Amino acid sequence: MISPEACDLLSLWNPGNGWQVECRADWLPSVLATLAAIGLFATFAFWVLRKLVLDIRTKGRLQAGAWIATALSLPAAGLIVSMAAGAPVLVRNDSPPGSHVIVVIDISESTLRRTEARQSALARVEAYLERLSRDTEREVAVSLIAFADGARTIANRIPPGEALGPLGSAIAQASLPAGASTIGDALREAAGVAAQSPDSDIIVLLSDGNDTATDLATLAATPGAATTAIFPIAINAGMPAEGIVSAYLPAEIQAGAQPRMRVVFDPGEGNEDTARQWGLTLSRNGQAIETDRPQVTLDSALHQMRLPVRFDGRGVQYAEVGYTSQSQVYRQRLLTLVKSPLRILAYGEAGFLDVLPKDRFDVTRSSPGAEVDFHDFDVVVLGEIDAKQLPATTLERMASGIGSSGLGLLLVNGPMRGSAEEPTVVQSYKDTSLDDLLPVSADPRFLIDEPPPRDVIVMVDTSGSMGSSGVEAARQAITNIIGYMRPVDRIQVITFDLNSPGWIHTDATGKARVSQFLGSLGVGGRSDASSAFEQAARQARNYTAVFLITDGDIVDYDYAKDGMSFIYLEYGSASSPANAQIASAALQSEMLNPHRGIQYKLEFFEPEERTEYFLPDPIQPLLVKPLDGIAEGIETPGVALSYARIDADRVLIRNKGAGEPVLAFRDAGSTGGGRTGAFLSRFGPAWTGTEAGRSALEATVAHLARWSKRDRYDIRLEDLGTSLAVSITILDGDNGASLPETLSGTVSVHNAVQNLALTRAPGRTGVFRGRIDLPSSEGPAPHPGLLTLQEGGSGALPDKQMIPVLLPGASRSATGLHEAASSGINTAGLMALAANSGGAYDALPDTEARRLAAEVPPRPLHLPLLALAGVFFAVAMLGKELKL
Repeated sequence: MISPEACDLLSLWNPGNGWQVECRADWLPSVLATLAAIGLFATFAFWVLRKLVLDIRTKGRLQAGAWIATALSLPAAGLIVSMAAGAPVLVRNDSPPGSHVIVVIDISESTLRRTEARQSALARVEAYLERLSRDTEREVAVSLIAFADGARTIANRIPPGEALGPLGSAIAQASLPAGASTIGDALREAAGVAAQSPDSDIIVLLSDGNDTATDLATLAATPGAATTAIFPIAINAGMPAEGIVSAYLPAEIQAGAQPRMRVVFDPGEGNEDTARQWGLTLSRNGQAIETDRPQVTLDSALHQMRLPVRFDGRGVQYAEVGYTSQSQVYRQRLLTLVKSPLRILAYGEAGFLDVLPKDRFDVTRSSPGAEVDFHDFDVVVLGEIDAKQLPATTLERMASGIGSSGLGLLLVNGPMRGSAEEPTVVQSYKDTSLDDLLPVSADPRFLIDEPPPRDVIVMVDTSGSMGSSGVEAARQAITNIIGYMRPVDRIQVITFDLNSPGWIHTDATGKARVSQFLGSLGVGGRSDASSAFEQAARQARNYTAVFLITDGDIVDYDYAKDGMSFIYLEYGSASSPANAQIASAALQSEMLNPHRGIQYKLEFFEPEERTEYFLPDPIQPLLVKPLDGIAEGIETPGVALSYARIDADRVLIRNKGAGEPVLAFRDAGSTGGGRTGAFLSRFGPAWTGTEAGRSALEATVAHLARWSKRDRYDIRLEDLGTSLAVSITILDGDNGASLPETLSGTVSVHNAVQNLALTRAPGRTGVFRGRIDLPSSEGPAPHPGLLTLQEGGSGALPDKQMIPVLLPGASRSATGLHEAASSGINTAGLMALAANSGGAYDALPDTEARRLAAEVPPRPLHLPLLALAGVFFAVAMLGKELKL
């Protein structure tokens, strides 16, 4: 038949890019196409013969002309039809020139201990290579690389059947020192072999994964480290031949306890005639601890010892055990979380601390001149002590701890000293290192010289009782208020209906915007001020002036409950405000007459210079910011007058809406910063002698500790050499509260902040995992820092928890520097290599020894060929009609 042979002519066409032509016709289309082609060829022969006879008769010879091209269109059409009948298709062949399997085999000492485990892994690879040798559809080459302390190619691109012999004798052929295992060298050697030819490469890695040079997870994550798919087959290394077999230290230890570190080690193969010396070294946080002298043993049995290690302080700490033999030193580091009661350091009169529960608070008293390491404490209490009694260097180190180490500070002013005109204890800290960190000003007059940027909120009654005259009086009053304000200040006008333009800076443009809004005010709004008060209370900060403009004919409201100082401007004609409830809660009350605006001095903008700094009469402080454990109304023997810093939190203030703080807190703004507090009185009998007072005192001190929830977390840390694997479990919340949904963190060491990416463990609620990179180190000294954790979602703690840490420096290996100390299988590391390279752990690839490409469907060619044949046939018919 003509069709198959004609279709085969298309195979001469090379489209490129892996495409080629295949013919897939059945016999019936081929027969029909053959008959059609015969008919077309017969028509062509008849046409030429008829033309020849006609030309010879008329002209004596065959005449050339256009008829030749039209006549040849017929056999061309027949040939193309025959090709189309062969059902040609374009197919994509992505197969590379060849497939290349690189077998990388570990011949280090640890993989030679268990013969059965090694032989089992080799048998799997041998069976795989034997299957490849029977694959006749494609060319497969095999290379063999052996590695231990270094790597070497022992066979390069040989047939699979010939690779079985070198695979079994890899140890002898490689001749590499077996005392180390460098998988990184082996992968680099494999990459060099793979680059020699454009094959489709894969790597079959036989190893226990116990690399003595680097962490496999780090190696796998290194860009360019694994450009070829890796298929690890594990060889179980079994027990160590020598060195530390295992070491154990509890993950959590109470400060002052002396747990015993359990260490199991193998002294190695002994000699009956020669004693083998060995010994153990022990250190805690980089400082050596005395242990037994090196001992002598004649056998090679495993040895177990329990070494006492005492931990003091708090936070993450570590111990290091080292095994020393005649030729090697093996080390292992273990980390633990040391827990203790909140550690309080007290100066001065601090007898009130005696009522704190001993199981939660550990109080240490110190004299002003004593040398103290503030890193050992959570909170420092300065009890009624003048700053001049403390050395300047002590105050500087204290400030440094607050700024960077999470140290808390409570400054207690104490009672009045002599008279109300004498400077208070708080004032003695002016211009010291602590001044800028305190939540209150050490100079009560500082606002008079140059006030900080101020905010003003004006609540305006536009109800019907105000009338148009009252609203006009309000406009004039607000215009007067703006006249006091600077461009750096802001104002917000709020009607009782919560109509407001928002915050506006009082520069020229801003004042024009305020005037435009005032012009839009009309009569007829609500007469209930509660919504406006609540919104103002939410937005008011320290040094926010709040004004209330109303005629007093409004719905009753507890104006003092928010602890917000405000000035009452009542529209009316009387000489004093008619609404006594509002006037009693206000800081200042004045009458606002029609069309006159404000005709008196506003004390907020022009305060008189104070001459008295202490109010000696007992007060019952008002709670303005709820804090668990702190109640209002606990009698306090007087109060020192001061101003809260603009970013401080006032918890207790004087009654009557005066706004001066009694108890205030402030967070240091820097990363790792602590929290400061100021109590502007003395903790008297109502605080130390009542249950409510003791609870408030305990809550005050605990609020200053950045790691206040000691039992919140179970923290497990594993040394990986250059990093720590971290697992943090959030323990059940109080009263069955749900566990947080997220956990984020940072680690700050030596002023460097490292983000700690914590991911939720699959299927486990409240369990998060991550990794901490260890700082580089040239010596044994620990690296102090802070682990800061922030919970998120339902059930989360509102405050960050800052846990002190003492971290070891990065080391070359987590388990020792020697192959003899390796044992078991580093499954996590081998899986990381497989996952990052696109391979699979404990699985061999398909017998084609290549990654499968995405299948591209064939592209039929018969339709375009038939169309082309039709064009040629049409040309022939056209020539016949034109009698060419």
